[in-house]
Amino acid sequence: MLAAAVLLCAPGATQCSMPEAADNASVEGAVADLQQQQPPGRYNDIALYISGIKLAKTSGLHQLTDNPVWRQYASVTDSNWGSFSRTKIKKISDWAQAEIPDITRNCRTLLYPFSGPDFLYAHAFFPQADAYILLGLEPVGVVPEPEKLQGEKLGVFFRMLDKSIADSLTLSFFRTNDMADEINTKQPVTGTVPVLMLFLARTGNHITDIRFFDLSDNGTIAYRDESQACNGNTAPRGAEIAFHKKDDARQRKLIYISSDISDNGLARRGNVKAYLDRLDAGMTTYVKSASYLMHKNYFSTIRSLLLRQSAAIVQDDSAIPYRFFKKELWDVRLYGAYTGPIDLFKVHLEKDLRDAYARDSKKLGFRLGYASQSNMLVARRIEQKKQQSP
Repeated sequence: MLAAAVLLCAPGATQCSMPEAADNASVEGAVADLQQQQPPGRYNDIALYISGIKLAKTSGLHQLTDNPVWRQYASVTDSNWGSFSRTKIKKISDWAQAEIPDITRNCRTLLYPFSGPDFLYAHAFFPQADAYILLGLEPVGVVPEPEKLQGEKLGVFFRMLDKSIADSLTLSFFRTNDMADEINTKQPVTGTVPVLMLFLARTGNHITDIRFFDLSDNGTIAYRDESQACNGNTAPRGAEIAFHKKDDARQRKLIYISSDISDNGLARRGNVKAYLDRLDAGMTTYVKSASYLMHKNYFSTIRSLLLRQSAAIVQDDSAIPYRFFKKELWDVRLYGAYTGPIDLFKVHLEKDLRDAYARDSKKLGFRLGYASQSNMLVARRIEQKKQQSP
């Protein structure tokens, strides 16, 4: 199921190659030049446009909303998102406020491995985080240019964008193989960035900046120009989107990194491992629909890192096996129902987790993940729980 990550560096590229030791001054200069080319509010206007949301008349893209293709897309999209927000997203938000208010309140950094571009559910559970860090195999991609999507291209773009997010809205997860087909460089929707921009706009956030980066050997971020030519080796790259809520000026970050995070992948991409090691201890981890990869020995590095550095973990049964949550270290609460994985993953049945559910669990109230009956495990580090007690 996992393959080496395909990283985009420019439209038409299939493999991103960048020097490990980039010249920070030249990289920052290139980014500064790019930012000077973008009028204030340009990134947010693009996000609104591809999301089917009305733009201000002062926007440079407003005239493009007269296109009947855009108007039809906006009408259908508004209806669909309104229904989705009132049902599933509200149920998740209500559950989080009732069951994990301490975790959501104290969540400054949220790490979401195996996420793909799924900012939508991360934000539903943890709407107040300062930084959202998403890890996936899907390529980073580029910012769409609406002016170049007119004519027949516009309808194709919107159809592909709808297709790329359909699984997330109906199934609550992205299917890696499908995403590889839907957001590759030969399609109008290239990479995760357009999807992330759409999710940010549709969750009521205002994008202030988008910066693309590579990771140095020690895991620090080196920003670069989206369109900079690639050469050298195949250092992973990512995107950092700065945003704030419409009613809150506090600046936040959404970071997406494209990388294989298996043991071999992290060994090859030591800069990704170094970046993750640098994250503050006490972060919150969220994982769902992770293909039971951390049940396998060759995903032990990321599993150990999450258990070592997290103050709280919110996950379904496809994430970290129940047996790794030692009673002396973790206070574990179970929600929903668990009878075992779907047939595709039935070899990962956890009898100890099934027994634990039989002893005690609470109602969940919404569906997420692979099975028709969903489950959620909430683990709070005991030391952290004691610190938060009055």
